[in-house]
Amino acid sequence: MTLQASPNTALYTHVQLPVYQEVNEVNIAPRYGFIFGSPMFSNVCQIGGSAMNSKKQVTRFRLLIALSTLFAVTGCGSQSSPPSSLSQSAGAPAGVEARIFVGNTNKTVSVINHGDAGNSISSSIDVGSNPGDMASSNKNHIFVNMGSTNQTAALDPVGETATFKKFIAVGQRPAHIHQETPDGSRIWVMNDADPNTGIDTVTSACNTAQTASVSVIQNHGEGGEEESNPGEVLATICVGKGHHNTAFTYPTPTAPSVPLRAFISNQISGNISVIDNDPASANYLKVIGTIDLCDPSKESGGVCDADPSTSNESGPHGMYFSPVNGRIYNHNEEYKNVVVINPSVTDFSLAIEATLDTGFSGATRLSADGRFFFVRGTDTQSDATRVTGKLAIVNVADNSFTVVDLPDFSPSSLAFTADGRKLYIASGASGNTDQKASQKSNVVSVFDTTALPVLPLLKEITVGATTAGRSIGILEHDGEATHALPPIERTAPCR
Repeated sequence: MTLQASPNTALYTHVQLPVYQEVNEVNIAPRYGFIFGSPMFSNVCQIGGSAMNSKKQVTRFRLLIALSTLFAVTGCGSQSSPPSSLSQSAGAPAGVEARIFVGNTNKTVSVINHGDAGNSISSSIDVGSNPGDMASSNKNHIFVNMGSTNQTAALDPVGETATFKKFIAVGQRPAHIHQETPDGSRIWVMNDADPNTGIDTVTSACNTAQTASVSVIQNHGEGGEEESNPGEVLATICVGKGHHNTAFTYPTPTAPSVPLRAFISNQISGNISVIDNDPASANYLKVIGTIDLCDPSKESGGVCDADPSTSNESGPHGMYFSPVNGRIYNHNEEYKNVVVINPSVTDFSLAIEATLDTGFSGATRLSADGRFFFVRGTDTQSDATRVTGKLAIVNVADNSFTVVDLPDFSPSSLAFTADGRKLYIASGASGNTDQKASQKSNVVSVFDTTALPVLPLLKEITVGATTAGRSIGILEHDGEATHALPPIERTAPCR
Protein backbone atom coordinates (compact mmCIF):
# COMPACT_ATOMS: atom_id res chain seq x y z
CA MET A 1 0.00 0.00 0.00
CA THR A 2 1.07 3.60 -0.47
CA LEU A 3 0.92 6.79 1.55
CA GLN A 4 0.82 9.70 -0.85
CA ALA A 5 0.87 13.43 -0.12
CA SER A 6 -1.58 15.98 -1.41
CA PRO A 7 -0.65 17.37 -4.84
CA ASN A 8 0.58 20.73 -3.50
CA THR A 9 3.40 19.37 -1.38
CA ALA A 10 6.59 17.56 -2.19
CA LEU A 11 7.73 16.58 1.29
CA TYR A 12 5.68 13.41 1.57
CA THR A 13 6.59 11.40 -1.49
CA HIS A 14 5.41 7.91 -0.74
CA VAL A 15 5.79 5.00 1.60
CA GLN A 16 5.49 1.63 -0.06
CA LEU A 17 4.73 -1.29 2.23
CA PRO A 18 5.00 -4.93 1.17
CA VAL A 19 1.63 -6.29 0.09
CA TYR A 20 1.54 -8.84 2.91
CA GLN A 21 1.62 -6.09 5.52
CA GLU A 22 -2.01 -5.22 6.05
CA VAL A 23 -2.03 -2.06 8.13
CA ASN A 24 -3.76 -2.04 11.50
CA GLU A 25 -2.62 1.05 13.35
CA VAL A 26 -0.28 3.99 13.01
CA ASN A 27 1.74 6.09 15.44
CA ILE A 28 3.98 9.01 14.50
CA ALA A 29 6.98 10.04 16.58
CA PRO A 30 8.16 13.45 15.35
CA ARG A 31 11.72 14.41 16.01
CA TYR A 32 10.92 16.76 18.88
CA GLY A 33 7.78 15.25 20.31
CA PHE A 34 5.63 12.20 19.77
CA ILE A 35 2.32 12.39 18.00
CA PHE A 36 0.02 9.49 17.56
CA GLY A 37 -3.36 8.68 16.17
CA SER A 38 -5.59 5.75 15.61
CA PRO A 39 -7.22 5.05 12.33
CA MET A 40 -10.89 4.94 13.16
CA PHE A 41 -11.95 5.22 16.75
CA SER A 42 -9.47 6.79 19.14
CA ASN A 43 -8.67 10.45 19.80
CA VAL A 44 -5.56 11.96 18.30
CA CYS A 45 -3.28 13.65 20.80
CA GLN A 46 -0.09 15.62 21.01
CA ILE A 47 2.37 14.37 23.57
CA GLY A 48 5.45 16.03 24.49
CA GLY A 49 8.80 16.90 24.07
CA SER A 50 11.59 14.46 23.51
CA ALA A 51 13.93 14.60 20.55
CA MET A 52 14.92 11.54 18.62
CA ASN A 53 18.53 12.08 19.69
CA SER A 54 18.12 14.75 22.37
CA LYS A 55 15.54 15.65 25.00
CA LYS A 56 16.25 19.38 25.13
CA GLN A 57 14.22 20.93 22.33
CA VAL A 58 10.52 20.92 21.70
CA THR A 59 8.66 21.92 18.58
CA ARG A 60 4.95 21.58 18.03
CA PHE A 61 3.74 18.91 15.68
CA ARG A 62 0.33 17.34 15.50
CA LEU A 63 -0.80 14.36 13.50
CA LEU A 64 -4.28 13.25 12.62
CA ILE A 65 -3.67 9.92 10.95
CA ALA A 66 -4.94 9.39 7.43
CA LEU A 67 -4.68 5.70 7.01
CA SER A 68 -7.13 2.93 6.36
CA THR A 69 -6.94 -0.71 7.32
CA LEU A 70 -7.37 -3.81 5.21
CA PHE A 71 -8.29 -5.78 8.30
CA ALA A 72 -9.92 -5.01 11.61
CA VAL A 73 -8.06 -2.90 14.13
CA THR A 74 -8.70 -4.84 17.29
CA GLY A 75 -10.07 -8.09 18.55
CA CYS A 76 -9.93 -9.99 15.24
CA GLY A 77 -6.58 -11.75 15.36
CA SER A 78 -5.99 -15.37 16.29
CA GLN A 79 -4.32 -16.41 19.52
CA SER A 80 -0.53 -16.62 19.41
CA SER A 81 2.39 -16.50 21.80
CA PRO A 82 4.93 -13.67 22.00
CA PRO A 83 8.28 -14.39 20.32
CA SER A 84 11.22 -15.40 22.47
CA SER A 85 13.23 -12.42 21.23
CA LEU A 86 12.14 -9.18 19.63
CA SER A 87 13.82 -7.30 16.82
CA GLN A 88 14.82 -3.66 17.22
CA SER A 89 14.59 -0.82 14.74
CA ALA A 90 17.61 0.56 12.94
CA GLY A 91 19.13 3.90 13.94
CA ALA A 92 17.52 7.05 12.67
CA PRO A 93 19.69 8.71 9.99
CA ALA A 94 20.48 12.42 10.03
CA GLY A 95 17.61 14.59 8.87
CA VAL A 96 14.84 12.34 10.16
CA GLU A 97 12.00 14.50 11.48
CA ALA A 98 9.62 11.76 12.53
CA ARG A 99 9.28 8.06 13.03
CA ILE A 100 6.03 6.49 11.85
CA PHE A 101 4.94 3.31 13.61
CA VAL A 102 2.60 1.15 11.53
CA GLY A 103 0.85 -1.86 13.03
CA ASN A 104 0.55 -4.73 10.55
CA THR A 105 -1.46 -7.93 10.46
CA ASN A 106 1.74 -9.93 10.00
CA LYS A 107 2.46 -9.47 13.73
CA THR A 108 4.91 -6.61 13.33
CA VAL A 109 5.14 -2.88 13.82
CA SER A 110 6.93 -1.20 10.90
CA VAL A 111 9.13 1.79 11.75
CA ILE A 112 9.21 4.37 8.97
CA ASN A 113 11.67 7.26 9.03
CA HIS A 114 10.25 10.49 7.64
CA GLY A 115 12.51 13.43 6.89
CA ASP A 116 14.14 15.63 4.30
CA ALA A 117 14.96 12.67 2.08
CA GLY A 118 11.40 11.35 2.10
CA ASN A 119 10.21 8.16 3.77
CA SER A 120 11.80 4.78 4.23
CA ILE A 121 11.04 1.68 6.27
CA SER A 122 13.94 1.42 8.69
CA SER A 123 12.89 -1.84 10.35
CA SER A 124 10.08 -3.93 11.76
CA ILE A 125 9.55 -4.78 15.42
CA ASP A 126 8.21 -8.31 15.89
CA VAL A 127 5.50 -8.21 18.57
CA GLY A 128 4.29 -11.78 18.21
CA SER A 129 0.64 -11.13 17.34
CA ASN A 130 -1.39 -8.59 15.42
CA PRO A 131 -1.08 -5.11 16.98
CA GLY A 132 -4.16 -2.99 17.65
CA ASP A 133 -4.77 0.53 18.95
CA MET A 134 -1.80 2.66 20.09
CA ALA A 135 -1.35 5.47 22.59
CA SER A 136 1.57 7.20 24.26
CA SER A 137 2.34 8.76 27.60
CA ASN A 138 3.94 12.12 28.27
CA LYS A 139 7.04 10.16 29.28
CA ASN A 140 7.58 9.23 25.66
CA HIS A 141 6.67 5.57 25.43
CA ILE A 142 4.27 4.13 22.89
CA PHE A 143 1.81 1.50 24.10
CA VAL A 144 0.30 -0.99 21.65
CA ASN A 145 -2.65 -3.21 22.46
CA MET A 146 -2.28 -6.89 21.60
CA GLY A 147 -5.86 -8.09 21.53
CA SER A 148 -5.24 -11.80 21.00
CA THR A 149 -2.68 -12.19 23.82
CA ASN A 150 -4.30 -9.95 26.47
CA GLN A 151 -1.25 -7.71 26.63
CA THR A 152 -0.05 -4.20 25.88
CA ALA A 153 3.38 -3.86 24.29
CA ALA A 154 5.58 -0.93 25.37
CA LEU A 155 7.87 0.57 22.70
CA ASP A 156 10.56 3.22 23.12
CA PRO A 157 10.83 5.45 20.02
CA VAL A 158 13.50 7.79 21.41
CA GLY A 159 17.16 7.67 20.41
CA GLU A 160 19.05 6.12 17.52
CA THR A 161 16.83 3.05 17.57
CA ALA A 162 13.16 2.41 18.26
CA THR A 163 12.99 -0.56 20.59
CA PHE A 164 10.60 -3.02 22.15
CA LYS A 165 10.68 -2.72 25.95
CA LYS A 166 8.27 -5.28 27.37
CA PHE A 167 4.79 -6.80 27.39
CA ILE A 168 2.37 -5.71 30.10
CA ALA A 169 -0.42 -8.12 31.03
CA VAL A 170 -3.87 -6.47 30.98
CA GLY A 171 -7.46 -7.70 30.84
CA GLN A 172 -9.06 -9.82 28.13
CA ARG A 173 -9.01 -8.59 24.50
CA PRO A 174 -7.74 -5.02 24.87
CA ALA A 175 -9.18 -2.74 22.18
CA HIS A 176 -9.09 1.05 22.57
CA ILE A 177 -6.32 2.72 24.53
CA HIS A 178 -6.12 6.29 25.87
CA GLN A 179 -3.66 8.63 27.50
CA GLU A 180 -5.19 9.98 30.69
CA THR A 181 -6.07 13.67 30.74
CA PRO A 182 -4.68 15.82 32.29
CA ASP A 183 -2.01 13.65 33.98
CA GLY A 184 -0.49 12.19 30.82
CA SER A 185 1.68 9.56 32.51
CA ARG A 186 -1.09 6.97 32.82
CA ILE A 187 -2.52 4.86 30.01
CA TRP A 188 -6.03 3.39 30.15
CA VAL A 189 -6.63 0.14 28.28
CA MET A 190 -10.20 -0.73 27.35
CA ASN A 191 -10.62 -4.52 27.60
CA ASP A 192 -13.56 -5.62 25.45
CA ALA A 193 -13.40 -9.14 26.94
CA ASP A 194 -15.06 -12.21 25.45
CA PRO A 195 -16.69 -11.24 22.13
CA ASN A 196 -19.75 -13.38 22.81
CA THR A 197 -20.45 -12.71 26.48
CA GLY A 198 -18.59 -9.44 27.16
CA ILE A 199 -17.09 -11.01 30.30
CA ASP A 200 -13.38 -10.73 31.13
CA THR A 201 -12.56 -14.35 31.88
CA VAL A 202 -8.82 -13.78 32.44
CA THR A 203 -9.25 -11.31 35.31
CA SER A 204 -10.48 -13.36 38.25
CA ALA A 205 -12.52 -10.66 40.00
CA CYS A 206 -14.26 -9.61 36.78
CA ASN A 207 -14.95 -13.22 35.75
CA THR A 208 -16.58 -13.76 39.14
CA ALA A 209 -18.59 -10.54 38.78
CA GLN A 210 -19.45 -11.41 35.17
CA THR A 211 -18.16 -8.08 33.87
CA ALA A 212 -15.60 -6.63 31.48
CA SER A 213 -12.67 -4.46 32.59
CA VAL A 214 -10.26 -1.59 32.03
CA SER A 215 -6.57 -1.67 32.96
CA VAL A 216 -4.61 1.40 34.10
CA ILE A 217 -0.88 1.48 33.30
CA GLN A 218 1.48 3.85 35.12
CA ASN A 219 4.45 4.85 32.97
CA HIS A 220 7.48 5.60 35.17
CA GLY A 221 10.66 5.99 33.14
CA GLU A 222 11.38 8.39 30.29
CA GLY A 223 11.75 7.17 26.74
CA GLY A 224 15.33 7.07 25.55
CA GLU A 225 16.71 5.92 28.90
CA GLU A 226 18.21 2.46 28.61
CA GLU A 227 17.03 1.25 32.01
CA SER A 228 13.72 3.12 32.03
CA ASN A 229 10.60 1.34 33.23
CA PRO A 230 7.79 1.86 30.72
CA GLY A 231 5.26 0.90 33.36
CA GLU A 232 3.08 -1.60 35.11
CA VAL A 233 -0.63 -2.04 35.75
CA LEU A 234 -1.89 -0.06 38.74
CA ALA A 235 -5.28 -1.74 38.62
CA THR A 236 -7.61 -3.72 36.41
CA ILE A 237 -11.08 -2.43 37.21
CA CYS A 238 -14.30 -4.35 36.61
CA VAL A 239 -16.82 -2.35 34.57
CA GLY A 240 -19.89 -3.05 32.44
CA LYS A 241 -19.86 -5.41 29.47
CA GLY A 242 -19.08 -4.70 25.85
CA HIS A 243 -16.98 -2.39 23.72
CA HIS A 244 -15.74 0.65 25.68
CA ASN A 245 -15.00 4.32 25.21
CA THR A 246 -13.81 6.71 27.89
CA ALA A 247 -13.87 10.35 28.91
CA PHE A 248 -11.70 11.89 31.64
CA THR A 249 -13.05 14.81 33.68
CA TYR A 250 -10.99 17.39 35.56
CA PRO A 251 -11.28 20.97 36.86
CA THR A 252 -11.00 23.65 34.19
CA PRO A 253 -10.93 27.48 34.34
CA THR A 254 -14.60 27.63 33.30
CA ALA A 255 -15.66 24.56 35.29
CA PRO A 256 -13.42 24.58 38.38
CA SER A 257 -15.51 22.24 40.53
CA VAL A 258 -15.42 19.23 38.17
CA PRO A 259 -13.83 16.22 39.96
CA LEU A 260 -11.14 13.91 38.66
CA ARG A 261 -13.10 10.97 37.32
CA ALA A 262 -13.05 8.48 34.45
CA PHE A 263 -16.28 7.59 32.67
CA ILE A 264 -16.30 4.25 30.82
CA SER A 265 -19.15 3.50 28.42
CA ASN A 266 -20.18 -0.15 28.09
CA GLN A 267 -21.84 -1.03 24.81
CA ILE A 268 -23.47 -4.35 25.75
CA SER A 269 -24.61 -3.25 29.19
CA GLY A 270 -25.89 0.10 27.94
CA ASN A 271 -24.48 2.04 30.86
CA ILE A 272 -21.48 4.10 31.97
CA SER A 273 -19.17 3.08 34.81
CA VAL A 274 -17.87 6.00 36.88
CA ILE A 275 -14.38 5.61 38.36
CA ASP A 276 -12.79 7.85 40.98
CA ASN A 277 -9.59 9.10 39.35
CA ASP A 278 -8.21 11.28 42.13
CA PRO A 279 -4.93 9.79 43.43
CA ALA A 280 -5.56 11.52 46.77
CA SER A 281 -8.95 9.84 47.24
CA ALA A 282 -9.58 6.75 49.33
CA ASN A 283 -11.65 5.47 46.39
CA TYR A 284 -8.92 6.00 43.78
CA LEU A 285 -9.40 3.68 40.79
CA LYS A 286 -12.61 2.25 42.21
CA VAL A 287 -16.04 2.28 40.58
CA ILE A 288 -18.16 4.76 42.52
CA GLY A 289 -21.33 4.59 40.46
CA THR A 290 -23.13 3.54 37.29
CA ILE A 291 -25.13 5.75 34.94
CA ASP A 292 -28.09 3.90 33.45
CA LEU A 293 -28.69 4.91 29.81
CA CYS A 294 -31.93 2.97 29.46
CA ASP A 295 -34.80 4.95 27.91
CA PRO A 296 -38.15 3.09 27.78
CA SER A 297 -39.29 5.15 24.80
CA LYS A 298 -36.35 3.76 22.83
CA GLU A 299 -36.46 0.16 24.03
CA SER A 300 -38.11 -2.46 21.82
CA GLY A 301 -39.95 -3.78 24.89
CA GLY A 302 -40.77 -0.30 26.16
CA VAL A 303 -39.50 -1.10 29.67
CA CYS A 304 -36.55 -0.15 31.89
CA ASP A 305 -36.03 -1.39 35.43
CA ALA A 306 -34.45 0.27 38.44
CA ASP A 307 -31.17 -1.68 38.22
CA PRO A 308 -28.53 0.31 36.24
CA SER A 309 -26.60 -2.91 35.54
CA THR A 310 -29.47 -4.41 33.55
CA SER A 311 -28.52 -4.45 29.88
CA ASN A 312 -30.45 -2.27 27.45
CA GLU A 313 -30.36 -1.36 23.74
CA SER A 314 -28.78 2.12 23.93
CA GLY A 315 -25.38 1.08 22.54
CA PRO A 316 -23.13 3.90 23.82
CA HIS A 317 -20.23 4.51 21.44
CA GLY A 318 -18.46 7.87 21.49
CA MET A 319 -17.98 10.18 24.47
CA TYR A 320 -16.19 13.49 25.10
CA PHE A 321 -15.70 15.87 28.02
CA SER A 322 -16.05 19.55 27.18
CA PRO A 323 -13.71 21.69 29.29
CA VAL A 324 -15.86 24.70 28.40
CA ASN A 325 -19.02 23.74 30.30
CA GLY A 326 -17.69 20.80 32.32
CA ARG A 327 -20.16 18.32 30.82
CA ILE A 328 -19.80 14.94 29.09
CA TYR A 329 -21.45 14.31 25.73
CA ASN A 330 -22.20 10.62 25.20
CA HIS A 331 -23.51 9.28 21.91
CA ASN A 332 -25.95 6.34 22.05
CA GLU A 333 -25.51 4.63 18.72
CA GLU A 334 -28.62 2.43 18.81
CA TYR A 335 -30.93 5.09 20.29
CA LYS A 336 -29.55 7.63 17.79
CA ASN A 337 -29.28 10.32 20.43
CA VAL A 338 -26.81 12.20 22.62
CA VAL A 339 -27.08 12.49 26.39
CA VAL A 340 -25.50 15.35 28.33
CA ILE A 341 -23.98 14.20 31.63
CA ASN A 342 -23.06 16.22 34.71
CA PRO A 343 -19.86 14.52 35.96
CA SER A 344 -19.96 16.26 39.36
CA VAL A 345 -23.06 14.58 40.79
CA THR A 346 -22.94 12.12 43.65
CA ASP A 347 -26.36 10.61 42.87
CA PHE A 348 -25.70 9.10 39.45
CA SER A 349 -29.40 8.56 38.78
CA LEU A 350 -29.45 12.34 38.30
CA ALA A 351 -26.37 12.54 36.07
CA ILE A 352 -28.19 12.88 32.73
CA GLU A 353 -29.21 16.52 32.31
CA ALA A 354 -30.48 16.50 28.73
CA THR A 355 -31.19 14.17 25.83
CA LEU A 356 -30.68 15.35 22.25
CA ASP A 357 -32.46 13.31 19.58
CA THR A 358 -30.20 13.75 16.57
CA GLY A 359 -31.95 10.94 14.68
CA PHE A 360 -28.79 9.30 13.33
CA SER A 361 -25.60 7.73 14.59
CA GLY A 362 -21.96 7.59 13.66
CA ALA A 363 -18.53 8.82 14.70
CA THR A 364 -18.29 11.70 17.17
CA ARG A 365 -15.77 14.50 17.66
CA LEU A 366 -15.33 17.56 19.87
CA SER A 367 -14.16 20.77 18.26
CA ALA A 368 -10.65 21.95 19.11
CA ASP A 369 -11.96 24.65 21.46
CA GLY A 370 -14.42 22.30 23.19
CA ARG A 371 -17.44 24.43 22.23
CA PHE A 372 -19.12 22.10 19.72
CA PHE A 373 -19.80 18.36 19.74
CA PHE A 374 -20.18 16.66 16.34
CA VAL A 375 -22.11 13.51 15.41
CA ARG A 376 -21.98 12.25 11.85
CA GLY A 377 -24.37 9.93 10.05
CA THR A 378 -25.71 8.99 6.62
CA ASP A 379 -29.33 8.87 5.44
CA THR A 380 -29.72 5.87 3.14
CA GLN A 381 -33.50 5.54 3.57
CA SER A 382 -35.04 8.68 2.07
CA ASP A 383 -33.89 8.04 -1.51
CA ALA A 384 -33.21 4.57 -2.94
CA THR A 385 -30.62 5.92 -5.38
CA ARG A 386 -28.81 8.61 -3.38
CA VAL A 387 -27.42 9.21 0.10
CA THR A 388 -27.32 12.34 2.25
CA GLY A 389 -24.59 12.77 4.81
CA LYS A 390 -25.59 14.29 8.15
CA LEU A 391 -23.68 16.30 10.72
CA ALA A 392 -25.30 17.22 14.02
CA ILE A 393 -23.43 20.16 15.55
CA VAL A 394 -24.21 20.56 19.25
CA ASN A 395 -23.47 23.92 20.88
CA VAL A 396 -22.35 23.14 24.44
CA ALA A 397 -23.37 26.65 25.57
CA ASP A 398 -27.07 25.75 25.47
CA ASN A 399 -27.16 22.15 24.07
CA SER A 400 -28.97 23.28 20.95
CA PHE A 401 -27.98 21.47 17.78
CA THR A 402 -27.99 22.15 14.07
CA VAL A 403 -28.09 19.44 11.39
CA VAL A 404 -26.04 20.05 8.24
CA ASP A 405 -26.88 18.01 5.12
CA LEU A 406 -24.09 16.76 2.82
CA PRO A 407 -25.69 15.63 -0.48
CA ASP A 408 -24.18 12.56 -2.17
CA PHE A 409 -21.54 12.30 0.56
CA SER A 410 -21.19 9.69 3.27
CA PRO A 411 -18.98 11.18 6.02
CA SER A 412 -16.46 8.79 7.51
CA SER A 413 -13.74 10.23 9.77
CA LEU A 414 -13.56 13.82 11.06
CA ALA A 415 -10.39 15.77 11.90
CA PHE A 416 -9.96 19.35 13.15
CA THR A 417 -6.84 21.41 12.65
CA ALA A 418 -5.14 22.36 15.92
CA ASP A 419 -6.18 26.00 15.60
CA GLY A 420 -9.81 24.91 15.22
CA ARG A 421 -10.33 26.87 12.00
CA LYS A 422 -10.88 23.94 9.64
CA LEU A 423 -12.61 20.58 9.67
CA TYR A 424 -11.55 17.80 7.31
CA ILE A 425 -14.03 15.01 6.59
CA ALA A 426 -13.02 11.89 4.66
CA SER A 427 -15.66 10.37 2.42
CA GLY A 428 -16.84 6.84 3.02
CA ALA A 429 -19.23 4.67 1.02
CA SER A 430 -22.67 3.63 2.28
CA GLY A 431 -25.91 2.17 1.01
CA ASN A 432 -26.91 -0.03 -1.89
CA THR A 433 -25.23 -0.40 -5.28
CA ASP A 434 -27.09 2.55 -6.84
CA GLN A 435 -26.36 4.78 -3.86
CA LYS A 436 -22.67 3.93 -3.90
CA ALA A 437 -22.51 4.67 -7.61
CA SER A 438 -23.94 8.18 -7.18
CA GLN A 439 -22.01 9.33 -4.10
CA LYS A 440 -18.63 11.03 -3.84
CA SER A 441 -16.46 8.30 -2.33
CA ASN A 442 -13.14 9.76 -3.45
CA VAL A 443 -12.94 13.14 -1.74
CA VAL A 444 -11.87 14.86 1.45
CA SER A 445 -14.14 17.83 2.17
CA VAL A 446 -12.65 20.86 3.94
CA PHE A 447 -14.96 23.14 5.95
CA ASP A 448 -14.55 26.54 7.58
CA THR A 449 -15.25 26.22 11.32
CA THR A 450 -14.67 29.84 12.34
CA ALA A 451 -18.41 30.61 12.54
CA LEU A 452 -19.92 27.41 13.94
CA PRO A 453 -22.58 26.12 13.77
CA VAL A 454 -22.47 27.62 10.25
CA LEU A 455 -20.23 25.27 8.26
CA PRO A 456 -19.32 26.54 4.77
CA LEU A 457 -17.51 24.19 2.41
CA LEU A 458 -14.09 25.52 1.40
CA LYS A 459 -12.97 22.83 -1.03
CA GLU A 460 -13.11 19.18 -2.00
CA ILE A 461 -9.80 17.36 -2.42
CA THR A 462 -9.83 14.34 -4.72
CA VAL A 463 -8.19 11.24 -3.24
CA GLY A 464 -8.47 7.51 -3.79
CA ALA A 465 -11.92 5.94 -3.74
CA THR A 466 -13.21 3.62 -1.03
CA THR A 467 -16.01 1.07 -0.76
CA ALA A 468 -16.42 1.37 3.02
CA GLY A 469 -15.08 3.65 5.78
CA ARG A 470 -11.71 5.29 6.28
CA SER A 471 -9.75 7.77 8.37
CA ILE A 472 -8.30 11.21 7.69
CA GLY A 473 -4.95 12.66 8.71
CA ILE A 474 -3.24 16.03 8.87
CA LEU A 475 0.37 16.76 9.78
CA GLU A 476 0.85 20.13 11.46
CA HIS A 477 3.97 22.08 12.35
CA ASP A 478 3.84 25.11 14.65
CA GLY A 479 0.05 25.20 14.38
CA GLU A 480 -0.07 25.12 10.57
CA ALA A 481 -1.30 22.19 8.51
CA THR A 482 1.58 21.25 6.22
CA HIS A 483 0.71 17.83 4.81
CA ALA A 484 -2.28 15.60 4.22
CA LEU A 485 -2.11 11.81 4.27
CA PRO A 486 -4.88 10.72 1.91
CA PRO A 487 -6.97 7.77 3.06
CA ILE A 488 -6.55 4.35 1.54
CA GLU A 489 -9.10 1.62 0.83
CA ARG A 490 -10.40 -0.26 3.87
CA THR A 491 -13.01 -2.88 4.48
CA ALA A 492 -15.72 -2.64 7.12
CA PRO A 493 -14.33 -2.77 10.68
CA CYS A 494 -14.88 -5.62 13.09
CA ARG A 495 -14.94 -4.85 16.78
